Amino acid sequence: MGFLLNTVILLVFYPSRSACSPSPPAPMWPQAFSSSTRSIITFANATDKNYTSHGYMIYDYGIKAQLQVTQNTYPILECTNAADALGIPYNETGPCYGYNPSPTHLLGDQYWVSFPHATHSGSSHSGQSCCKESNTGTVKPTWLQTAVYKGRELYVSQFIPKGVMTDVWLVEGEAPNIYYELPRASNSNQDQNETSVPVACQMFSWGPSYSNLIMEWDLGTFDAGPVNRELLKLPANCKESCQNTKSR
Repeated sequence: MGFLLNTVILLVFYPSRSACSPSPPAPMWPQAFSSSTRSIITFANATDKNYTSHGYMIYDYGIKAQLQVTQNTYPILECTNAADALGIPYNETGPCYGYNPSPTHLLGDQYWVSFPHATHSGSSHSGQSCCKESNTGTVKPTWLQTAVYKGRELYVSQFIPKGVMTDVWLVEGEAPNIYYELPRASNSNQDQNETSVPVACQMFSWGPSYSNLIMEWDLGTFDAGPVNRELLKLPANCKESCQNTKSR
């Protein structure tokens, strides 16, 4: 996704999922939060290398803006598309910054990719380090309202080896997605407005070459509350679409 919303060693299938747990209200994200993240990508072809890209996410639906930063450009699809358009080799981009800037009456939903630390030595480099990758907007706090509760289970990964107990939700999209959150206070009797603390989101068949993408939020850094909105402003050098840049 630039959750973009937006990471076969990393995926654990859990026989211990409890389908008998009472169903809590559907998850709702906080209006604003920040967190370190991990994007874990597993390729369908067993001979291909798997990737983990560390980064962070800043989200503020009060101004309908978000930023997701990943350490590696490859193989994050939006990052590679922008790097190709700008003519920057993947090993020279530095971290990939994905912006959903606050829309205005002149600027609707947009997703921009910026490489502020690119070295710019590629022979085909356009001279720019940012371009608009798509017209997708910031994910809504209510994006999980149609999710189906699947029970409670211990979520385990290479970064959470001892596991953390989670409530599990199935989210149908182009492919099924599995969302894991910390159990909220009182299940079906809880406050309907209690917001979710995400643990991970598992996205299957993400792009033609991938078998699995898992995004993990680092619980030690997750902070629901006001964020620095200055960090969500689109850089001044972001002026053209990736398509226009690529066509030159």
